[in-house]
Amino acid sequence: MRAGAVAAFVARAGMVLDPLGPRPDVIGSDLDEVADRILTIEMVG
Repeated sequence: MRAGAVAAFVARAGMVLDPLGPRPDVIGSDLDEVADRILTIEMVG
């Protein structure tokens, strides 16, 4: 992300975002939700 790449995070059980790191562009509770959000971003952008 620091190099300009787009990132996504799947909030699986036991996994948390690093509060000190950059926030991913897409966050979802499962892979289907993350994929849907990525597709929505691609359609809009």
